[in-house]
Amino acid sequence: QFLVAEIYRSQGLPNLASPVYDKTLQMRNNIFSESHVHIDIIETMFGLAMNHKALGHHDEATNLFAELIKFNQELSFQLGVDTHVHLELCRLHYGTILKEQCQYDQAKQILSEAGKNLATLAMAKDNVHIADGLLFMGAVRTVEGKYSSSEKMLQRSLTMKKDILGESNLELAFI
Repeated sequence: QFLVAEIYRSQGLPNLASPVYDKTLQMRNNIFSESHVHIDIIETMFGLAMNHKALGHHDEATNLFAELIKFNQELSFQLGVDTHVHLELCRLHYGTILKEQCQYDQAKQILSEAGKNLATLAMAKDNVHIADGLLFMGAVRTVEGKYSSSEKMLQRSLTMKKDILGESNLELAFI
């Protein structure tokens, strides 16, 4: 079910994806009822939050991203699972929604913190998710008119992806 929802969302069909995400989340909550903080639930919630964001349902997306930030922190603490990259991606999306809702001070604080943390993670290890986070943050900086900072983040993302995926990977065309 989850993959079907991801396919719908990736094809720009968020209205079809929403009910599938909802059903998947309900099923995963039933399976993992003993431990609400589980990576499968977080993964489904992230997809659902991204879908709500695409549909312009900012309140629902904001609530889900706030909950995801909390869950990622709990999962990292409880299980020793490294969720730092996912946590920062959630913060980036959360911050952009707050910005769209004209909550500029809170958005600036969250986006700045996420950007610094992703930059620190990027220095520590090359990871496709970190590269994606830097790509997203670079796009945010471009919208803010911070072109020098944006260029550095986009260049770092491109370099990381070349190193990880290889020079001829088609994904590089999107950077």
